[in-house]
Amino acid sequence: MTGRDVLGRDGLGGPYLINGPIECLEDAQRIARSDHPSRAVVNTNGYRYAKFTERGDGTVEAVMMGHRIAEFTPRGVSLWTCGFTGPTTTGALTALAPPGTPSISTEDGKVVLGGRPFPEGDLFPW
Repeated sequence: MTGRDVLGRDGLGGPYLINGPIECLEDAQRIARSDHPSRAVVNTNGYRYAKFTERGDGTVEAVMMGHRIAEFTPRGVSLWTCGFTGPTTTGALTALAPPGTPSISTEDGKVVLGGRPFPEGDLFPW
């Protein structure tokens, strides 16, 4: 486990946020194992939560509004838009992407990564 405090200020009560970027699988596992595995990942006219669940193999899945949007593995994180293109989706993906990931935004009604079509399900290495 890393020494980073991804759980932030849980002792103060909700909303439960992610304290900074998720930099490795251990950060995602720490969230999934916490007392509050549902974390606000974006605030677009209200908090939107993703639930972090650790699987038997140690990987972690993040589900937002009933859709898997991220899978954290030892090699990196895979991200999905699930067909949604609004600011909630791009904000959540930005919050869950590893540091150094190019800008995730919407252009002409489509999610883009650094100006290119978003690579649905691709692995973003740590």
